[in-house]
Amino acid sequence: NSDLHIKCLLNIANLHAKKSDFKKSLSIYKKVFNIYKSNKNSNKIKFAQMLVSYANYQQLNGMFSEAEESFSYSEKLMKELGDLDENESIFRKQSIFQTKMGNYQIAENKIRKAIQISSKIYGKNHTIYASNLYALSSILRLQNKFKEAKKMSNEAYLIYKSKEKSNRIAYFLALSNLASQYFSEGNYEKAKSLKETALNGIYQIKGELGVNYISILESIGRINTKLGYYEIAIKQLKKGASLKLNLFGEKSNSYASSLSNLGSFYYSTGDFIKSFQYHQKSLKIREDLFGRNHFNIISSYSNLGSIYNELGNYDLSEYYLKKCIQLRKKYLGVNHSLYAYSLNALGELYISLNRYDEAELLINSALKINRKIYDQSHPYYASKLLTLGILNKRKMNYDKSIYYIEQVKNIYKKKYGTKHLYYVNTISEISEIFLMQEKYRKAYSLLKKIVTLNNRNNDNSHPWKYKVDLNFK
Repeated sequence: NSDLHIKCLLNIANLHAKKSDFKKSLSIYKKVFNIYKSNKNSNKIKFAQMLVSYANYQQLNGMFSEAEESFSYSEKLMKELGDLDENESIFRKQSIFQTKMGNYQIAENKIRKAIQISSKIYGKNHTIYASNLYALSSILRLQNKFKEAKKMSNEAYLIYKSKEKSNRIAYFLALSNLASQYFSEGNYEKAKSLKETALNGIYQIKGELGVNYISILESIGRINTKLGYYEIAIKQLKKGASLKLNLFGEKSNSYASSLSNLGSFYYSTGDFIKSFQYHQKSLKIREDLFGRNHFNIISSYSNLGSIYNELGNYDLSEYYLKKCIQLRKKYLGVNHSLYAYSLNALGELYISLNRYDEAELLINSALKINRKIYDQSHPYYASKLLTLGILNKRKMNYDKSIYYIEQVKNIYKKKYGTKHLYYVNTISEISEIFLMQEKYRKAYSLLKKIVTLNNRNNDNSHPWKYKVDLNFK
């Protein structure tokens, strides 16, 4: 029961964790927990600290309800002791846990408590206070509270910038967080530039070791996918997946996220079979970890639902997309952008099935939600307009269809440039409408323009390009 014996056990547990053997770590922490609990004279502060680490390992092993109990127990002990310093740490770690569980409002409340305590103990120019602000900004973005998130990101960044020389890693992480803010606003080039600066800075200090390097590398891969820089994007995403496999193992949620990134990449390039394979692997890992109704499983359902639509398996597509809507409504509410995304995806499926009235209702609902959240020049808003354009094309409301798609074309031109596949696809959609209207000169003019743009791009395997070439012929 001695402090030295406990310290040795915890050191062994942490060594196992560094080797990604979280089960062994958990079993040792369980021993320590029992020692503390059976000893009435044990140090309550150390017990509370240990409980936070114990909760983290329970979480890594998929024991989420047990982790929540450990966090609550540690919070109760610290309240009894009135130790503000340790309470700040516990609230911060609880916030991280609740964010991973999808309980964003609880996570926000916890991090606000940590901010309040860190301000009182350290002052508003300290890096601990700044790190809590930057954690709050991330949680606010997940709730679509972009204005307040931007304010928090900027305040945290200025604190870190003032201390750049003394804490370089923290400065580069703050820069990465600021980049995430630009990404949420649809400013992908600016986000990419800041992320690359952050990645290079961390690489010079720590090399490719650690979660921070991998996380930023994969985020740049996702941005490059958005921007259509596919050749570099796939290299970054595959490298990130390989590093995570070595660090966390093949049954971890972190590795499942990397597989999901790869699945989304192949979906963007039109390789739906490969996309399905990666998303299916990701889903299997997550189902084993979380079960079938957990927050962390929703994105897998969403991805598979969209892929099944592309592959023509409409029954399975509807099943997954409806499941996704149900769970996002439960966890995020009906005013969240991801709920809107799910409505739009189901609307796209119903267009494929000629269920136009149902599709229109869903797409308009999604557009209404997005109109409240995003600026009307944001790509996410544009994607809903595009779906309305395609719906009206199928209903042969051609003028209305062109009206919507022209708006999308202008947004994509501004955000991505004229060589990007998203922009090219809008011209392709308009040219198809001209073909249907027998306006052949107009169609020819647009198709010729697209073929020229396509020839500048080395990747000629995308289905959109095949469709354009066929229409042109």
